[in-house]
Amino acid sequence: MLRRHSPVWLHHFIVFVIICVSSLLSTLPAFTNNTFKLSYDGNIHLARYDAITQALSHGSLPPLVNFIGLHHTGLAMNGMYPWITSTIFIIPKLLFNNPIVALMVGFIILNFLTIFNVFLLAKFITHKRWIQILGVTIYQFSSYHMAVLYSRNALGEALAYAFLPLVLLGCLKIWHNLANGWLYLGFGMGAIANSHILSLIIVTIMIAIFCFIRILRHQLTRKEVSNYTKAAVLAILSSFYTLTNIGSLLSSNLLMSPTPKLVPLNATKYWQALLDNSIIERSASFNMGPINTFLLFFLMIMLFTNKSGLWRHWTIATIIVFFSTFDWLPWQNLTSTPINMIQFLGRLLFISSLLLAISVMYYFDQYPLKYKDINFVITLALVAVSLNAVHTYHNKTTKDGYRFWLTRDNYVQTIKNSAIGIDYLPANNKHQLQSRITALQNASVSSLKIKSQTYNSAEYMITTAKEGYYSLPIAVYSGIHYNVTLNHKKVKLANSHALKLKIPKGLNHLKITVTVNISNYFTMLISLLTTVYSIGKLTFANSNSFARKNKKRQKDK
Repeated sequence: MLRRHSPVWLHHFIVFVIICVSSLLSTLPAFTNNTFKLSYDGNIHLARYDAITQALSHGSLPPLVNFIGLHHTGLAMNGMYPWITSTIFIIPKLLFNNPIVALMVGFIILNFLTIFNVFLLAKFITHKRWIQILGVTIYQFSSYHMAVLYSRNALGEALAYAFLPLVLLGCLKIWHNLANGWLYLGFGMGAIANSHILSLIIVTIMIAIFCFIRILRHQLTRKEVSNYTKAAVLAILSSFYTLTNIGSLLSSNLLMSPTPKLVPLNATKYWQALLDNSIIERSASFNMGPINTFLLFFLMIMLFTNKSGLWRHWTIATIIVFFSTFDWLPWQNLTSTPINMIQFLGRLLFISSLLLAISVMYYFDQYPLKYKDINFVITLALVAVSLNAVHTYHNKTTKDGYRFWLTRDNYVQTIKNSAIGIDYLPANNKHQLQSRITALQNASVSSLKIKSQTYNSAEYMITTAKEGYYSLPIAVYSGIHYNVTLNHKKVKLANSHALKLKIPKGLNHLKITVTVNISNYFTMLISLLTTVYSIGKLTFANSNSFARKNKKRQKDK
């Protein structure tokens, strides 16, 4: 009724308000009592964001290495971990004095983007508003999504989760030979590349599988290949800054990869997590939530009926991805292969959640519910169960690793004292790399204390028992320009990936400063211009579509 008798602008405004309210609902339970339950990964991300915020406030790009927190080893986290899309967390830090409020605003924006992007996909699949709402709810309020946000605090992965719907929307538009499909696909892939490289690899493999299936079914056309090529160019250019930084560090250094492992889901633990409505960070029990799992089994049963339609293909894809994550398959035989970079197969639930949302929307679009109140009940139950899981997790002590309740008062100290393992530390040779021995392993200074830490420098106090050459637990990366002073005198760096210096006996002052390579500004300019072009072109295309619909509406009157 609203759609028929209200102005189009009012209808769009109401949709905007609903998305805003949903974003708030998705965020507030994790910030009750003005605190935030911080994980090990979350601490790492916030330390990165603090350094990037400082750099931007000084009118500079951040250097590729970090001195704030992270053991103060000068780890190349900014270089190896994308951050461009993370500006939704960084800009609020520039605007708000209260870091908890700034963090909450960042999560609200992130949830808004996720809901908005999946809503765009839902609009393509069906014109029925209640089905769109159900599809959006399935994806946004998946228990795995809540776990990524609020128990794992895997913010890079959460950002990739937000842009995945655009990738599928682009693919669908390309397959239907519609305009701007390559724009959605390229923009979505570029945004994922600027968020989380592992997600980029997984999604790229997913698209390759789609293409392979279309080749087998003789559906791949030259125009489609052309659209994929244009999307790939757009994605590469929009993530040029990120990709060149990672490429330069990997080509010039031997870097430790994140811990290689392959942990599948366990059916017993998955079932227990469903019964507990739990989002605890345990690799073997990540789940999509009780209602989403029920919807998946409902569609599985429907496969054995005479019902036909697109929903069958998407349901089968969902089932394959979902069940392939469990330990019923011999994943232990693949732990020494490159697939171990996934670390835990529960990551694939972000693909399963979107495929499930698409399947449900296609199914109910073709076979509408007789009583629409049922849809309202399912949607409300999804939201209630998901937010209850977040609220419960936030307000109780859990045994899932390092956890800390972050407040305005302890924020700075917590971030500055953040820790990390050996991820992305350099090794001196290939043998060390294969044995996972970093160049910092044989540090010979036992008394090294951090005095100050900024986005581009760190000062240390070193106490030695006698004069001599010492290896310090501070990383040195090839391709990065360092300026090192010892007792206010500039010193030359030795040819090593751990800082080695001749240090006098007694108390000494060490300062390390790094500078941003001028080429980083060039690559960032390419990324920003491409991103602005993509957003502008998509906005223009959508505004034209809106104008055409509005004109047609006026004629119909």
